[in-house]
Amino acid sequence: MPLSPTQPAAEAMEKILRVARESDIAIAVDAQWRGQSMTSEERAEVRYKAAISEVVKLTDVEMEFYYGETDLLKGTERILNAGVTKLVALTLGAFGCLLRTRRAWVYEPGFRVATLDTTGAGDSFLGALLYSLCRTEHPTDSLAEAELAQIAAFCNACAAYSTQFRGSLANMASVADAEKIRALMP
Repeated sequence: MPLSPTQPAAEAMEKILRVARESDIAIAVDAQWRGQSMTSEERAEVRYKAAISEVVKLTDVEMEFYYGETDLLKGTERILNAGVTKLVALTLGAFGCLLRTRRAWVYEPGFRVATLDTTGAGDSFLGALLYSLCRTEHPTDSLAEAELAQIAAFCNACAAYSTQFRGSLANMASVADAEKIRALMP
């Protein structure tokens, strides 16, 4: 769910969130850091959206900016305990990611590829995460470490694939593309 500072968009987003909650539809948010110039109200809005979302995706830089936390485990625990969040996906750029639920956590290293442009890598990651969560046999908050590791590796592969090209949407990985990236690692 993108965040928007405009009032009409904010009102529309609140209506969408209300309908989603009433319909028992999971909500996911990408923190999407907008830079140091964000007001304290805008930062609080991001934390609010995270607290009402079942899935929260953010970078390590965003976690420090929004939550003042550099320790990955403490920061993800804080996010999990701040609301209804069931899974925190913390991306670490070329270093991979950390996926965490209240039950388990896993760190998965990134894939080494010839990177041309990182535009869209986070979107590729989040798309792969949501795709994976829709295909699991277990509720998000009960995923075991092994399942989280498989999901994290797939998400990292999709993000890595997208960085090999310029631009974003036209370069999202298919499942076959992600498997080719995963095959590159021993």
